[in-house]
Order: sequence, then C-alpha cells, then structure tokens
Amino acid sequence: MKENKKFILKKNHRKVLAPASASYDYIRNRYYTILQRILRHDLFAPNVNENIKTSDTASRKFVLKYAENLLSSSTVDEVVMLGLLSKFKGKFYLEDPSGAIPIDLTETKFHSGLYTEGAFMLAEGNYNDGVLKVSGLGFPPLEVASSSRAYFGSLNYWGGPSQTLLKYSNRLLEFERLNFGGTIIFLSDCWLDDVAVLEKLKKLFMGFDDSPPIAIVLMGPFQKNKEAASVLRSRFAHLGEIIDSTFSLKNETDIVLVPDIEDPTSANILPRPPLPTSVVQDLMRKSKRVVLATNPCRLQYCTQQIVVCRMDLLRKLCRNTIKFPDTGQLSDHVSFDFDFMFSSQF
Repeated sequence: MKENKKFILKKNHRKVLAPASASYDYIRNRYYTILQRILRHDLFAPNVNENIKTSDTASRKFVLKYAENLLSSSTVDEVVMLGLLSKFKGKFYLEDPSGAIPIDLTETKFHSGLYTEGAFMLAEGNYNDGVLKVSGLGFPPLEVASSSRAYFGSLNYWGGPSQTLLKYSNRLLEFERLNFGGTIIFLSDCWLDDVAVLEKLKKLFMGFDDSPPIAIVLMGPFQKNKEAASVLRSRFAHLGEIIDSTFSLKNETDIVLVPDIEDPTSANILPRPPLPTSVVQDLMRKSKRVVLATNPCRLQYCTQQIVVCRMDLLRKLCRNTIKFPDTGQLSDHVSFDFDFMFSSQF
C-alpha cells in the first residue's frame, strides 16, 4: 500500500486465471516499492535542515521528477526520473504511473549493467520539446536487507503462516546455532535420463547417508533429451529406488524438486508451477519427504531466507539488452547477491 508504505496481505480468493488488471498492477506495485527505497537513499532524502546550503558535490541531493511534471512543462533542466523502459513504434519511452516520456539515447552514458525493456531505471538529462535527452542511465541504488527490514519491522512479507518474520525468531536462531553442521545441497541440470548423472546422484545420496543434510534441492531440466511425461515418470521412479536404498537420508532429508522451464507439462514461462503429482507419484511412494516447488520458490530454514530460481537469466539479458557493455567482463556488469532485497534489475 503506497499511502502507508507497508505491505498488506491480500486475503482475496486466489484464482487460476488472474483478472486483466493484474497485468499492470504488479508493475505499478513494483514501481512504488522501488520509489520508496530510492526516496530513503542518502542521494534523494532531503536534508534535516533545508536552510543549510552546500556546494559540496559529495553531499549533493537529487530531486526526482515525474512524468506529469515534465508533460506540463516545455523545458526542464537537470531532470532525474525513475521509470520503466519501454519501446513503442520504434521509440524508447520512460514510463511511470503519471505518464510516458519519449527519451533520446543517442548521447547517453550507460552505467554498469545490462539494460532491457521492462526494467526500472534512473535517467538523468534535460527535457526539451517533449523529449528527455538522457545524458546518464543507471539502475536504482540497492538497499541492504537489514536497512529494508528496519522500515518494515517484524511484518512477515516473506510468506507462510507466521504472523511475524521468522528472521527475528530467537528460538529458531538458537536452534540454528546449535545445528551449525546443518547442510542444504543445491543441484541443477539433474538429467535423470543420463546414466552418468544417476550414478553420481546415487554416490551422493550414499555418501550423505551417515550424516543426512537438511534438504537436497534438485533443479531441472530433469531430461537431457525431451521426451514424453510418461517417460519422465519412469525416471523419477528410478530416482525413488535410489533414495529408498538409503537408511537415514530418506527419513531425515527433504527432497525439493524445482522444475526448469524446459521440463514438460507447462508453458515456457515464469513463474512455473510445480511438477504434476502424476509424474512424480512413484518417487513420492518411496520417499515421504518430497516437496514439489514452483520456479522460482522461497525456502525458509530457521532464520535463513533462500530464493531458488532456475533459469538462464544471463543469456536472456544479453540477448535483450539495448546496449552491450563496451568494456569489462560480464561479471563486472551483473551481480547476483542474496544479501540485498528489492532489486529492480531483474
């Protein structure tokens, strides 16, 4: 809720087919979430004493402009605007809830990152004759998770039945410290139709049987060669036999299955629904601790919050970026860091 700057739990009945308004509501909500984060940043937060004037460049403050401010003027110098990058009839626009502004990127300096349509970004430049001539383009500054939580308190924005955020549970924190040897294993490209992969999985499960991990997260694609869902079912049945041959692991370890977008029974989209029960029912008979997760999904272990997303995001970003970086390695322009929250880049 933008008025109270809080997350409010929706109690509406969930439907398989969302209403038409959902296609733009999620973008608007994301905009306001990023906007609140920017306005808390030191570069945009107003001075405590507005009468104090300073010429120090390091302490310079920026004032965000909105589309409605620019559309009501003919010329505006030193514009800084947050908006969604979009393209319509061959022209780029920067959009916010109050309107859309055509932008000129011919002389733009692109800061570090991969810029694609549908990403929120900060544009700096001059507005003249209905066009924003962008001199600098960059992503909104990130905010450390601990700083974000200071504004939202103990509100459970992560999900689950708890009324408060489990991140602050002293009881779970104490259990986590005592169980310092707890392990969660993440594996991707688990090709169950590859004999070599099955042999390695069997060796892994047998090796951890003496000290079973908390969970093993298996991410797709689960087939190297695309075959029918009935064939994939037999592959999972074989996996169930391997798990059933263990003694402790099958009773103490959760097996979390995260489907890839290339796995059958669903469209090539994200978020992706879990694997259907009919495909993994033979595995579930052998192991009672199988969890069918969505892609992406959220895992909670004591006070640890983990996001799992199986997708080749880097290749997709490179394919759709409007300007590829001129210098440096890709790792210099893309960073996946789970110590931050509310990133607008992806």
